Amino acid sequence: MDPHGHCLDCFRSACSFEGCLLGRCGFCSARLHECKREDHLEICQNVRFLSLDSSTSTQVVVPCINAIYGCRRRFARHFQKTHLATCPASVVVCHLQWNRSALSDSAKKQIKRAAKGFPTEIVPKTDASGLDDNDLDVIGCILDQKKIVDFFKLRRNYRISFRDYFTPTYPVLPLLAHKDRPNEESAEFHDSSDDEKKAEAEKIRKKMLPWANCYICKIDPASQHLHVLGNLTNEKKREKPANGATVKDTLFVPEFYRQRGLMLTKTFHRLAGSVKKGAMIFEVGTKGRPLFTFQCAEVVRRTEIEDHARFHELEDNEWHMHRCPMWSEGCDFATSNMDPKEGRFRYCDFLGKVVHEPTPSSSASLDDFHEETFYRVLPLLADYVDSASLRTLSATSRRARVFLENARQRIVTVPWRRTEDFYGNVFWEEEAPQYSYTKCQRLLTVTPTVPGDFWAHFASCAFRKAAEPECPEKLRTFLLLIQTKE
Repeated sequence: MDPHGHCLDCFRSACSFEGCLLGRCGFCSARLHECKREDHLEICQNVRFLSLDSSTSTQVVVPCINAIYGCRRRFARHFQKTHLATCPASVVVCHLQWNRSALSDSAKKQIKRAAKGFPTEIVPKTDASGLDDNDLDVIGCILDQKKIVDFFKLRRNYRISFRDYFTPTYPVLPLLAHKDRPNEESAEFHDSSDDEKKAEAEKIRKKMLPWANCYICKIDPASQHLHVLGNLTNEKKREKPANGATVKDTLFVPEFYRQRGLMLTKTFHRLAGSVKKGAMIFEVGTKGRPLFTFQCAEVVRRTEIEDHARFHELEDNEWHMHRCPMWSEGCDFATSNMDPKEGRFRYCDFLGKVVHEPTPSSSASLDDFHEETFYRVLPLLADYVDSASLRTLSATSRRARVFLENARQRIVTVPWRRTEDFYGNVFWEEEAPQYSYTKCQRLLTVTPTVPGDFWAHFASCAFRKAAEPECPEKLRTFLLLIQTKE
């Protein structure tokens, strides 16, 4: 029997086991069995090394526990837990997902044709540089549309390899671990999704009863009559029009989406991660629309998760934009449904996300400002500036990047490079750690409001008057007679 078998599970400070007596650590107040002393000294926060003459002692210097993830800091052991709050390697990847549906199945085919280089009736827009930075909902839709275009540029056998149980048709976009694989060149457009639908319909057809395809049941399903058998196996294919298009294939895009080159809805959904996302989204008014799933995949510090989640929450409530109810008719009026404490919300092309832009001070003068003064003050201000501002500031010049090398908000990540050998085997190689800044911005206090210019516009909106039915002259005269009698 092992004499120290009792010590493995013992955590008492007053144990009467005589096989291994209790002892006290010489650097802290911990009481433990003598067989555990060596292991305890590996984690004790107050361990010190004595000099050769035993006159002085020094603290043990250890690396950060995230050293394998790129952190190079070394310090006394009792500073480990304090350092974790600001450790540059203590980062997480945001896996928040949202779902956006295409306007129709034909609209999805337009995106696929554009990705493969075929002519389209409406060119899907993938660049948000020419738009107003206040059209946040349209810009977000264009960014998601670009991810779909990049997805359809990949080969089909490579695209379907990313499917899983929760996304059986379209995988989560963007594909983070992919290598540039151009699509096969073809002289004729062919939608592989149609082949999948036909194969699935054929499986269902074989499982149906012999009378399930009775044409009398289709015309009058509530009646009881003799079924016309034999239609299932000998059903003739429906003849298409001369141009080969059907009502289902007809592309109908509202004017609002047509002007902006959008094939996706400007509103998105938040489906739970445990929900299986099929090929279509089935809701009232959106039945039969292809559904795509997107993922944030943004690297943030653990201390910045709250601010990052608050920005996503504002997008869910659509507080960034407040459009006229007649936007589907073509009205371009838009205003903000939320007022920040200072400044406004806009889209930043460099960061690729919505940011808060403070209002510049009108009293500040830059006439007597010297460049050297800026670089002297920059290291002092780095601790009070958020990560998104430091990211944009470090991109202005190499000198500014050098001054911000030791900023507390800097993060370190270890990238992995995907390689393939001659036989197609995939390997992943670890590269050197990279230092950068996150895109997370500190969110200020916001106040939900209903701007007055919205009501002034809605009262005189030309699209609202055009959408309202006109009162016939006879009905107007009849209502006038009723009022006079009363």
